Amino acid sequence: NKKKILNSILMIWSAVQLMMLAIFAYFGYIMFRHDSELANFNNMLTFSIILLTHAVTILETLIVRKNFVEIWKNTVIVDKLIFQMISDDYEELLNKFYKKTSLKILVYIFSTAIFEVSVIINVFDDKNWMLIWALCIVSLTISRLRHLQHTLYIDVLSFRFRIVKKELKAIVCLTKLDNKRFIARNSISYYDGLFNKISSIKRVYNTLWETSLIINRSFGFSQLTNLLQNFIHLTCNLYLMYSFLYQNNLTHIFGKKN
Repeated sequence: NKKKILNSILMIWSAVQLMMLAIFAYFGYIMFRHDSELANFNNMLTFSIILLTHAVTILETLIVRKNFVEIWKNTVIVDKLIFQMISDDYEELLNKFYKKTSLKILVYIFSTAIFEVSVIINVFDDKNWMLIWALCIVSLTISRLRHLQHTLYIDVLSFRFRIVKKELKAIVCLTKLDNKRFIARNSISYYDGLFNKISSIKRVYNTLWETSLIINRSFGFSQLTNLLQNFIHLTCNLYLMYSFLYQNNLTHIFGKKN
């Protein structure tokens, strides 16, 4: 029942997003058709790639929705195995990790909000540019949230991989120390404890590796279009600034003088 409810919510969300995307494309078509000042290659290309990134993000999320469930299931399995190995310290380490990750997300959101506010301040007096910003902001927000989700999953994996590395180093140091001290290791309990810990680390590593493959399959196309969008924006805007500077047309860069 929970899976059906989640699938229904995701389907509704995707349908709403596709309808919004169609509305944005329609208004963009009307705006670029009737306004010769805005209907240049630079604006049309950047607007089109923003909508394309939005569309790819929605479709990919809809297709790979089952992968997200698998990612969190594997994370729960890994946490249980790690908790068995280091039950005293793991909860504290996990709390520190989530605090650090939450701070990173807040910094990202705050920086993005400051950037968008600065854009609004610069184009607030121009109705056409405000309309372009309003048409683009939803699509940009969706692609940024997708990028943020990918970053969160990578951080979750990296944190647990570091713990696996630390535990492997501890085993190596322990065996070297036993060799130096000539400690008898012929007892069955010694080998059983060592074997069980190595087996747990192996299960953790294999689960994390499978999870990393799932993550790579889940974000490939959306991140590719996101990267393409940023590249086109940067290239087109820098070329446009160079063109205005070459023509000594500074009002398009710095705004109109009062």
